[in-house]
Amino acid sequence: MEKSLENNDITIERIFFKTEKIDTLPREILQILLNIIKNAKEILVEKEIENKVIKIYTSEDDVYLYIDIEDNAGGVPKENLNKIFQPYFTTKDEHNGTGLGLYMSKTMAQKHLGGDLRVKNSKHGAIFTLSIKK
Repeated sequence: MEKSLENNDITIERIFFKTEKIDTLPREILQILLNIIKNAKEILVEKEIENKVIKIYTSEDDVYLYIDIEDNAGGVPKENLNKIFQPYFTTKDEHNGTGLGLYMSKTMAQKHLGGDLRVKNSKHGAIFTLSIKK
């Protein structure tokens, strides 16, 4: 994925805070992160954002480890915020999206990682937060 981001002039900023080591399912985490980053890449390219950036940062509390993925593509339209994790909901045309990626990611986060996947808008774009139970 890194080469695809580089080819599209997308900068990845990593801000990793020292977090507790946890015993979890790394493949599920990888699948969720790849899905979110791929979606961010696509919207950054589609909107022709000039200085395309995806930030990935971590934090934790007593119960969860958090991984935030933020882009600077302007955010999720308000009317879609409550629909974005529904199965088969997509803003892409029929050839480019099935509407299952975020639904499956949220399901994996809840059922396999004991956490959740949420989205909110910042002043720059969308922030997806993956929580993983410690």
